[in-house]
Amino acid sequence: MTEFLTEGVNGYSFKRGNASDLAIKLAHILKTPGLLHQLSISTEYLRTTEVMAKETFELYQNN
Repeated sequence: MTEFLTEGVNGYSFKRGNASDLAIKLAHILKTPGLLHQLSISTEYLRTTEVMAKETFELYQNN
C-alpha cells in the first residue's frame, strides 16, 4: 500500500507488473546488511486495521 510508503525509509516500491524492477529492489535489500531491519523499525501505521476497515465500509455505503 503505497500510501504508507516513504521510498527508502520504510520500504521500496516497484513498477506494477515489472518483475525485473522487483528483482532489482529485492537484490538491493539482500545486498545491504541491516537494511531490512532498518526498514522494519521505521515502519509505523498511524491507523489500525479496524479504523481502515471502517473507513472502507463507509466509502462503499456513501457511494
